[in-house]
Amino acid sequence: MGSVDLTGDVIEPELGRHILAELASLNAGFLDLATSRVNGHALLPADQQSALAGLSDAAKRRLADCAFALFDLKLCNVQCWRQLRAGGAGDELRISGHTDNHEIGLFTLSALMYLRHLADVNRFFARLSFGAPLDVLRIISTLPISRLRVIAHDYPGLLHTRFCSQPGAWAGLLRLASRSDTDTLLPATILGYQHLGQQSAARE
Repeated sequence: MGSVDLTGDVIEPELGRHILAELASLNAGFLDLATSRVNGHALLPADQQSALAGLSDAAKRRLADCAFALFDLKLCNVQCWRQLRAGGAGDELRISGHTDNHEIGLFTLSALMYLRHLADVNRFFARLSFGAPLDVLRIISTLPISRLRVIAHDYPGLLHTRFCSQPGAWAGLLRLASRSDTDTLLPATILGYQHLGQQSAARE
């Protein structure tokens, strides 16, 4: 890759393709989790969970390939991640008694490990695709893997869908994904939801 600064704002084509493939894989895993939840902490409302489960394989691939993380780990909440770095966070993130903690923990650890790596490789793409501010990326980048493992295991409530603060966002995304003529519209819509969410967070 020559002298390209992979920690800056440049995305070399080969690196970009690799990043998109890895992100699509994570998104696909998250969609599987979202459709498999029937008890406990649902990742989507029941009607949207049903709509997601009813999508064709091609529609799910369109959604997973959108170039943005479809899940969130409270990445916009700097205070939460400062608490996690210091050794603890709110009990609401523990979801005690949840039957699928192990599965959620494995996914959360995979996502955190990947984000930790991506933040080192290309922080621009990490910020854009995950909607994470630099302060949170710095925290995750400096946490040892052992600490990330504990966080993923102890706080399954970190994992939820993106755009929770945007009413109707997921319903709209699922409708778009079900159409075959939205290859460019779908990621543009997601970016729009992300931008609106960041504006709302800045006002709070």
